[in-house]
Amino acid sequence: MNIPLESGRHFVLVVDSDCHRGRRVQLDLKAKGCYATFVSSGQEALRFVRENEPDAVLSDWALTDMAGPELARQIKCARFATRVILEKDDVDWRALRQAYEVAADDLLSRSQSSGQVLSTLERTTNELRRRPREAHPRPELVVEFATT
Repeated sequence: MNIPLESGRHFVLVVDSDCHRGRRVQLDLKAKGCYATFVSSGQEALRFVRENEPDAVLSDWALTDMAGPELARQIKCARFATRVILEKDDVDWRALRQAYEVAADDLLSRSQSSGQVLSTLERTTNELRRRPREAHPRPELVVEFATT
């Protein structure tokens, strides 16, 4: 199933085992102009990424069927051009290291607003679109901490 997209819209897959939160993030991203789809498991996400070409995957760190870093690793092995952004409740240096080791593009604090998530998606997908698909070097990991 390939999903046709309007030119210039970001295509984001939201992965979260908390269906209420996942749907809310999906709706927030749609309201900000993204095409967003929601799935509730890592296996569904892998299937979706294989069948479609999302610009980015926004995944919770702790899914019911696999860890977010494992999902990121598998996506990067299968399709390096898709940006993977992980969200975690408590971002610490151990999590940062693990995210970097699996080639995640960003690690966000789960408490960040959808506006901050959208800003991160804008930055990463715009960078991706400026380069030919074959020439994607390993991106630098960006870590953003919520300020409250």
